[in-house]
Amino acid sequence: MTIKSLIKSIPTAVLAFFVAFNLNAQTQPAPATKAKPATSESAKTRQGASDDDLAKELNLTKEQKEAFKKADNDFRNKSKALKKEQKAEMEKLREERKRAHKANLNAEQAKKYDEVMARRDAKHQEKHARKAEKKEVKSAKKVEKRERKSENKAIKEELKKQ
Repeated sequence: MTIKSLIKSIPTAVLAFFVAFNLNAQTQPAPATKAKPATSESAKTRQGASDDDLAKELNLTKEQKEAFKKADNDFRNKSKALKKEQKAEMEKLREERKRAHKANLNAEQAKKYDEVMARRDAKHQEKHARKAEKKEVKSAKKVEKRERKSENKAIKEELKKQ
């Protein structure tokens, strides 16, 4: 092989290297993201830990801790109430939109519109049910995992005693 042919093959080799590198990068899985806890119980646990850390960092008195806890509970209750109000308001808006849609339709179109909307609602309910089922399964798996962990911990402690 001559020097000229080597020089001509360098760009081809570099191009092949970059193509192979990019293909490999696309086939590698994306880094796993930390999943959000599914249950409100774990959220409460996290919040409790965060509150404890904050109390320690601020060196809060018992009365101050109680005041913080009361403020957090008030916020949680008001937040839940607001979500319920917003949900009800959205339902009113959806009904208003349906009435506006139907006002522009003739009788045949209105009947078909009702059928289409009923199918969509059914599909939505099915999707919601599947999602809830998956959430329950995931929650059950977490409980099982926690139980196994505590059993393993108890076994390890028992072995240490022996």
